[in-house]
Amino acid sequence: MRWLLVGIVCCVVSNAHSEEIGATPSLNRQLESNAKLLRSSLDELVAPLGKLDLKFRTPAIRKAAESVTGIARSVADIGRKLADGFDKIAARRTESVENVAETVSSPFEEMAQFFADEAPGHVANLERLMGGVSGGEFRTALEGVNRASVDSSKAVERLAKGALKASGDSGTPDVGPSLLTIRDQVNVLARAVESSASNIKEANTQMELAGLVAPVIDIPFDPKVWFEFILFDFEVAAAVDRYQTAVRNVHTDLSAAVRRLDIFAQNKDLQPLIESHSEAYTRIYYELTYRNQTDVATIQRGFESIRTNVSDIMNITGTQFYTEMHAAEDALATMFLARNSFAAQCSRTHTPSITASLAPLQGEIVTCLSRERLHLPRLGENVNNVLQLLQTNNVDFAADISSCTRFPLASPNDQGLNQARGCLETNLDELNQYRQLLSSELDQLQTVVQLEADASVFRTNLCIKQSTNEAASLLKGIQRTINRCAVTGM
Repeated sequence: MRWLLVGIVCCVVSNAHSEEIGATPSLNRQLESNAKLLRSSLDELVAPLGKLDLKFRTPAIRKAAESVTGIARSVADIGRKLADGFDKIAARRTESVENVAETVSSPFEEMAQFFADEAPGHVANLERLMGGVSGGEFRTALEGVNRASVDSSKAVERLAKGALKASGDSGTPDVGPSLLTIRDQVNVLARAVESSASNIKEANTQMELAGLVAPVIDIPFDPKVWFEFILFDFEVAAAVDRYQTAVRNVHTDLSAAVRRLDIFAQNKDLQPLIESHSEAYTRIYYELTYRNQTDVATIQRGFESIRTNVSDIMNITGTQFYTEMHAAEDALATMFLARNSFAAQCSRTHTPSITASLAPLQGEIVTCLSRERLHLPRLGENVNNVLQLLQTNNVDFAADISSCTRFPLASPNDQGLNQARGCLETNLDELNQYRQLLSSELDQLQTVVQLEADASVFRTNLCIKQSTNEAASLLKGIQRTINRCAVTGM
């Protein structure tokens, strides 16, 4: 889009600083009157923007409204500054060329900057979103405002140059009318703003009536899907609780086993064995106490990684789905914005298919999570296997210690003592082997939990992405159908 650049009056400032314009009272009154008319038109320019105080139903409608608002407010703000500048000129009968330039040059510069930087983007945006009708109206109106601004700038420049030669308003009768020309072109722009604002509001209303607005929610927080996460949390809590309960039971069993050694305490020959047993049980006790914290943390991290990663996956894929859904909505909204004659007909025909794609996708995600939740017991099973080993062995050790008491320690010969010693030594060897096995099993548990968590994330990621891609492809097809309907009405 090519815009004329406004001619700034500052070019004459360096040549004369004290010369006076000597504007006549008639010119002053004309400037005041035309500045007042310009302000009135600028008020009318922004008045329709009240219609755009909406909760926009599609991105296309919102972007169109932003461009209309941006054009109207920018022109109005700069126009008011320009009117203020001319008021200042009219308020003083004589004014130096330098002061005239300073008074009106800044608004002209701002207007030139607006047409060079902002206006082309807004017009291109409106032509894309609202079609050639509305976009053409804005292009024509803005070109008119720009030309009028250039002409007014040149008129002020001629006024300033005339003051270098002679006082009075000789050769400068076009200064006042130039301001009126800007006002007339602002009125043309105001009509474009009014019609476009009304059309945008109508398009937004049609989108509401069509029921196109999909619930703007993160898919993970849909109630059905959220329920699956609650079940995930239950699995975590249950696994951790089982582990901590089992560790407490093992501590109880260890204490009971140590107490059963008391029966041998009176025999000094067995005292070293009793102390070795107590030491071995104490090591297991403290190892479990220490491992309890790290293993519980591992279990929690495993389950939490499943939950967190699945949530991230759904957020990403959900965003993809909603992007496609909004694209399909925008296709219909654009028809209304462009005043397409098939808009209402196409909306009635294809609106249901857009929102209908949401429920199946949520159902698929629930299925993905439900299916994956069936795998979670594997983690619990691995935890339970280790806990079973803990409890079973401790019960067995306690029983073995009790069985060692069947030998008669008070026998006149050493046979009973030797048998009890052999029984306790066997029990101690098994206890030390168990401690090594326990450490290995707990290390393996941490590895298994992490592997299961990684596998769960992979499976869920694959399942959810596949479901979302299928839904997004369906929406792309719907969007193509809508675009075809805009041309054929079918």
